Amino acid sequence: MLFYEARAKKEEPNSKKLIGYGVGVGSAAGYLGGLLGVGGGNFIVPVLVWLGFDPKKASATTAFVVIFSSFSGFLGHATTGHMNIWLLMLCAAGSITGALLGAYLMRKKMSRKQVKLVIGLILYIIAAKMIWDLVKPLLS
Repeated sequence: MLFYEARAKKEEPNSKKLIGYGVGVGSAAGYLGGLLGVGGGNFIVPVLVWLGFDPKKASATTAFVVIFSSFSGFLGHATTGHMNIWLLMLCAAGSITGALLGAYLMRKKMSRKQVKLVIGLILYIIAAKMIWDLVKPLLS
């Protein structure tokens, strides 16, 4: 993400290509996200940027898609009956506030290059944490 520069697309893909991209990327991201226990957005944004989509559009698309996977995970957890309502309310308020602030900053304040840099850094941090979680049990 940080060092890759996608070639500009000569033309917008037709609707059949977009459907193919969406189904392919979404299926792969959902499978890998479920298998590894991470959000599918970690896979969707880099692939969309690699396919030549603008990082801002890729981020916005991923933000929309993540709603559905998050909601299905929430419903699965809610069926266990062990919900802390206060924690749920606080997390929902924080999530809504953060989403509004992030959307404002990305739309009004950040350039394409800055969005790409932030996404790349966040992906490196996530990768470092995942590696640490794998290595930590071996060290103890």
